[in-house]
Amino acid sequence: MSARASSVIDKMLRRTRLSDLTPVLSPTEDNFFYCENDSKQSYIGGSFIATTLNGMNEQDYQLFVGSLNVKLPPNSIIQFSHIATNHLEDEINDYSLNKQTSISNNSHISETQKIGLDTIVAARVKAIRDGMKKAPVPSSGITLRSNRLIISVKVPSDLVLSEFDLERAKELIMSVYDNLKTSVLGDVRQLTINEFVAQVRSILYPFQPYDYTYDEHQKISAQIFQKTTKIDNSDINHVKIDDTYFSVLSVKALPKMNTIALMNNIVGDANGSTRQVPCPFLVNCTIIIPDTFKENSSIDINYTQTQDTATPFALKMSPKLRGRLHGLELMYNQTKEGDLPCKLYFNIILFHKDKLRLQRYSSALQNIYQKDGLSMIPDTKIVLPLLWNALPLYPSLESLKNTNRIFTMTTKHAGTFVPLFGDFQNARQNFSQMYFTRRGNLYGFDPMLGQNHNGMIFGSSGGGKSATMNNFVTQEIESGAMIRIIDEGKSYKKLAAVLGGSFIEFMPNSNVCLNPFTLVKDINSELDQLTLIVKQMASPTTLLTDFQTSMIKKAISSAFNVGAQKTTITDVADFLTKQTDEDVRKLGRQLYDFTDRGSYGRYFNGDNNLDLDAQMVVLELDGLKMFPDLKTVVMMVLLSRIQMDMFFKHDYPRKFVIFEEVTSYLGIPVVVKYIDDFYARIRKYRAGCWLVTQNIEKIAMSDEIASIMNNANYIMYLPYKNEMVTKLREKGYIKDDDYITDTLKSLRLFPDQYSEAMIFESDTDNVSVIRIVFNPTEKIIYSSTGDYFLPFIARLDKGENVKDIIDSYLKSNINKSTTETATDREIAEFTRKIESGELDVDQALLEYKKSLVNSRAKGNTYEH
Repeated sequence: MSARASSVIDKMLRRTRLSDLTPVLSPTEDNFFYCENDSKQSYIGGSFIATTLNGMNEQDYQLFVGSLNVKLPPNSIIQFSHIATNHLEDEINDYSLNKQTSISNNSHISETQKIGLDTIVAARVKAIRDGMKKAPVPSSGITLRSNRLIISVKVPSDLVLSEFDLERAKELIMSVYDNLKTSVLGDVRQLTINEFVAQVRSILYPFQPYDYTYDEHQKISAQIFQKTTKIDNSDINHVKIDDTYFSVLSVKALPKMNTIALMNNIVGDANGSTRQVPCPFLVNCTIIIPDTFKENSSIDINYTQTQDTATPFALKMSPKLRGRLHGLELMYNQTKEGDLPCKLYFNIILFHKDKLRLQRYSSALQNIYQKDGLSMIPDTKIVLPLLWNALPLYPSLESLKNTNRIFTMTTKHAGTFVPLFGDFQNARQNFSQMYFTRRGNLYGFDPMLGQNHNGMIFGSSGGGKSATMNNFVTQEIESGAMIRIIDEGKSYKKLAAVLGGSFIEFMPNSNVCLNPFTLVKDINSELDQLTLIVKQMASPTTLLTDFQTSMIKKAISSAFNVGAQKTTITDVADFLTKQTDEDVRKLGRQLYDFTDRGSYGRYFNGDNNLDLDAQMVVLELDGLKMFPDLKTVVMMVLLSRIQMDMFFKHDYPRKFVIFEEVTSYLGIPVVVKYIDDFYARIRKYRAGCWLVTQNIEKIAMSDEIASIMNNANYIMYLPYKNEMVTKLREKGYIKDDDYITDTLKSLRLFPDQYSEAMIFESDTDNVSVIRIVFNPTEKIIYSSTGDYFLPFIARLDKGENVKDIIDSYLKSNINKSTTETATDREIAEFTRKIESGELDVDQALLEYKKSLVNSRAKGNTYEH
């Protein structure tokens, strides 16, 4: 286009309605589209939507390139549009409604508890909505967004279209769809007419909610734009549609060597650094399929002619000629090997309401992409046509040619510019837990969706383990889960109080009776577990012979036949001491501490009075630290009771047992076997078992621990120091894989801002990274220090409800923030701008000095 392009576009806008320029005219009943770009050429098109990928190996890439090599008519177009905008309302509304329904239908909690849970959910939903406008992690500068991949296919057709031609075009379009679905885009599906217009509008109006309205009595072209839309093309660097500015980054020079990995960086650094795309964007990759025979002939001719002119002297004097010869030689060789030639049109569209910020973001991204070898520059004068050609189903061969932004290559190379990648977002609906990804997506997690529901969480001291698990439990309680926690450290005392759960603390003088016989229904089915418990009581450190074990079984059966549910450990001990064999009598004497005459007798003689009726029950064993033998037996009895609850309580939609701080238990073989057995059994009851530990690297891998890990579908790793990561890998607690190791080493925790976790799913081998960002309400609830801990619990004990207490703390925090000095606020704002890339340091200092001068000129004073 000429230098007068901008004025030509302005004249066109004045004399032509936008609807007359829109090529997508009408749909078919099965959601294909008739498109007409001029009076000589028409197309049949179809649009599809898919979730972005979070990785691809070489084999997958070859499959993907193969899906592009469909035999399409010359001038067919395959368009990939990676859209990232703040259109999350549908997902947020679904999430909020599911939570509200679960809480409302929960018959296990009181109305007061429901109000408390509703308060927590409402605060989280508000924080997510706020995150669409203001970055939840200020240093990243990324607002929450929805990333999706739109694939559009256009096949040329005659202006006068026959039924046969239409059906043939549909078949060709669906052949591309089928290839993509069977290669790498397993969830790709066709867009309906309402979804198509909503997606196009989401680009043109990126800060407005999805608009699905469609009137079948009007052309599509007349409905894409709002009637009151104003387009301002007066700035050569931007186009303005209503209140939104659009800028375009076009390719100046492609990388000399490129792989598909570049497209993972094009949408922001996957490792979560500040090298991100701070504003909504569209990455557009359009591939034009030419007449293969003519294009190959053209490549042959151009290569031969360039070879003739590329004398040694000419090559020495002309770098441009060397580059042209190298490119043509590459193309020539590849086409001879069977690769198909194509045309590539690639650019990035940025959107923002602030023109100055848009310019800064554009400049920052230029520098980021340049480091990857991709030279891009802000386009001028023809921004509107470039934006137009990036819209799904809008480009045509003629409109793309006029931009002069087309590259010739093979589909094998063009595939490396398809923007397939984004953060793994996991479940998209009907999930229990909400997190964020490093690049600003919502991440839905639900342990009930895997092949089993078990998990393990590894976290170092200070790695955010306590707050992470408090959040895990809260979100599961909201979704109606039954929660049983065995803890050693009082990490859940406050949460139990907040959620109306039961906190049972075991002390040497506790009045809790755990008699394992009280709740026995069928002695034969429970005999093995009861035997393990009695063996641990009688001989915690020495292995028993098969004969001794059989006699313990006999003692249990005989005592139960007499006393039934009133049987006690004393009865078992008495039976053993009456036997003739000295080793058996010795077992009876070794049970002394657990009989009604021993120091631990109060726990096991009498009727079992452990109350586990609450939805959330915390069983705190910290008070038994000085009595390791007792603590181990207590835990084994508790597991038997919990397993019974899991089996008989059918009215819970989900059930979880959480073992906290179990490193000491994992060093006791019989307990490890018990937990291993628990992991294997519990999945039968649609329940999950989660083990949380800090010092797992200090425990040698055993068959039982390996079995526990094999039975854990999810393993969540919190931040570790690099040397600890190496130890975890050496001991087998991390898969022997460089990518997993590097990802774990990249995890970060920034107090009061966010923490990160890596989730490994064994059934899919999928690795994903989540960001855990607590809103102000959650920070108050999960805090275990200062005014938010003991004073909070004291207020609950006095009868105040959760909502009122939280509201009072939030109000107090607002009052504190308003007392900040102006200098504090300005420093915080400039820090944010530097971290987000909006300003460089020199510019920030200059603006700060100007601000100080202006303030002093107005007579303002500052405290220093």
